[in-house]
Amino acid sequence: MKKLIPLILLALLSCQKNETWDSLVSGIQFKPTDNVLRYELSVSLKKQCKWSVELREKGSDNWRVMPGNVIMFILPETTYEYRVHVSNLYSEAEEFTTGALPDEVPSFTLDVDNGTPDTGYLMQTKESAPGYVTFCDMQGRVVWYQSFPEDGVRCSHYVPEQGKIALLLGHKTEQASTGAHRPKYGRRIVVMDLAGNCSTDFLTTADNTEFPHHEIKLMPDGNIITVEAVRKLVDIPESGYSDLEIWGDGYVILSPEGKRISDWNIFGELDVAENASWLYPEEYQYDLVHANSVSWDADGNYYMTFHYITEIWKIDGKNGKVLYRLGEHGNLKLDVPYAEGGFHAVIPLEADKFLVNNNARGAGAQTHAQIYQVDTETMSATRLLNVANKPEYSVYTGGNVELLPDGKTLHFDSTGPKSSVFMDLEGNILKVFRREDTSYRAFYFPDLP
Repeated sequence: MKKLIPLILLALLSCQKNETWDSLVSGIQFKPTDNVLRYELSVSLKKQCKWSVELREKGSDNWRVMPGNVIMFILPETTYEYRVHVSNLYSEAEEFTTGALPDEVPSFTLDVDNGTPDTGYLMQTKESAPGYVTFCDMQGRVVWYQSFPEDGVRCSHYVPEQGKIALLLGHKTEQASTGAHRPKYGRRIVVMDLAGNCSTDFLTTADNTEFPHHEIKLMPDGNIITVEAVRKLVDIPESGYSDLEIWGDGYVILSPEGKRISDWNIFGELDVAENASWLYPEEYQYDLVHANSVSWDADGNYYMTFHYITEIWKIDGKNGKVLYRLGEHGNLKLDVPYAEGGFHAVIPLEADKFLVNNNARGAGAQTHAQIYQVDTETMSATRLLNVANKPEYSVYTGGNVELLPDGKTLHFDSTGPKSSVFMDLEGNILKVFRREDTSYRAFYFPDLP
């Protein structure tokens, strides 16, 4: 391989001296796809040279470089010009006009606009079939979409550094014969890039993860993590139960191919019988604590939120030991009253400092963005931030909150009101997007490739 490197460098350098377009390029093929916001280009080269595609809206002076050979992040029913850049040479600009969005692609309305943020993109999903993932700009205009005709999109996670989206799709039939509430277990896991290419696509089974729900994320090493339901037979003598099947939660880490690498669940920490007085209402048999998110810090430890018991746990990534539990029945002293209403979507900002979505206690109450800092030496916690969403945009279950890179703007995803709300740290509304469909989570990105 080392012998090839000088030859490749020589070939690349040879593209930069006294070359003409015809001596380097034999042809360019522009190809529409079945997605009206994606077009593919192929360039036939006579010599080994680096090349790229540049794009601008017709009438604009600003060219932008596309990621790879795919034109994307464009508007529907709009005329563009593209050109190919090879070495220090450019092709002639060519025009094309994008088509209209299919009727089923979700649409978004900018309901409130006080100006900020004026740039960036919002990733949202549609959880009923046919499912969709979309990116819209800060005017609510869809610039990217991907459809899943057979499955709704339960959960999603895009990692710009990897250029990939992890998706938990579909909904398995509930396993209980009762009418008890159950999480919607995903039936399929997909990892794809922004060009629409799938690198992972497998059904969820007992061989990988049979009952995944509420969360899926791509880890830095390319593995997949998801929350999953875990069953255990327990005795609760005080209630007269023996070998009662209880459904709790944990997380599982999977390889990109779907191989089960490691897992953890709550039953090593919570003895159901010992805690039955507060932990086990009978209607929760099939969903004991309602875990709904998992994430990690730079030290490799994990954080999980539990909605029914309103707790946040930190778990040692090496041995699975629960290091602390923030909540009324936990082991941390808090400087303010413990939260009510449940938690969603924990985001570690650094080790022992995390942002979380604190759900409203019920209809008419408010959702809060909260940041907690934990001191592990004193086993105490301080609430550093507590910003309330407006009641009309608040929700008592679901959703997430983000702190934007500017450090002074919050983004709430509200599932029930079907809205995404941007606000400052004083609680002033900046932007509100409305949608027709439920997006279990929504994410803001300041830029895209």
